[in-house]
Order: sequence, then structure tokens, then C-alpha cells
Amino acid sequence: MLLGQICYLGSTFQAIQEGRSPEPYQPTWFTRKPDNENGGKYIFVYHGGYWENKKAQTWSDCPDIY
Repeated sequence: MLLGQICYLGSTFQAIQEGRSPEPYQPTWFTRKPDNENGGKYIFVYHGGYWENKKAQTWSDCPDIY
């Protein structure tokens, strides 16, 4: 996850330098949702896909960080 965050920060910085609005970060296998049982605070909920991609060794859903 750290590498994805570093890549995101780099692309954010580049967008700002070019006068563009940066793309909002969207995790690959999680969705941000309010937790009604915790006062509506936001949590990240795993929505699947990682273990299937790992088993098949298909990482095309991942952002290109290199």
C-alpha cells in the first residue's frame, strides 16, 4: 500500500504543478463507506479481488507504479 500512496503523492504533485486538479485516491480492493454502528465515521470495507488476482497472477487492476 505504501508504494501506491507514494505514486499517488507523486502524481498529485505533478498535477498541481501543471495546474490540474489531482485525481482523488481510490484504493484498489477497498471502498470507503460510513459505519452506521460507529456514529457514521468512515471505514474502508474490503470488496474482494485481491486473492483472486494473486492466485491468477493478474495485476492489471493495479495502478502502474513503475
